[in-house]
Amino acid sequence: MTVYFGDREYQTEGIYEDERLIYQSYYQLPNFDGYYPIVGAWVIRGEAAGICLREDREIVTQDLSRFVPHYFV
Repeated sequence: MTVYFGDREYQTEGIYEDERLIYQSYYQLPNFDGYYPIVGAWVIRGEAAGICLREDREIVTQDLSRFVPHYFV
């Protein structure tokens, strides 16, 4: 994966060089104490099925990014 943001370029390693390219708009994530958090959501047949919080020190969340325990009341 490659992210182009202004004059910066962030790249992760992977096995995707022979796959079709997908282009998406970039949105700058907030940075909390050096980490960029994201919310992952699962929807099954139009119904909310789960969420998780993950964060990484890099702007690209990867398979080894930290899982953040959470609890909603």
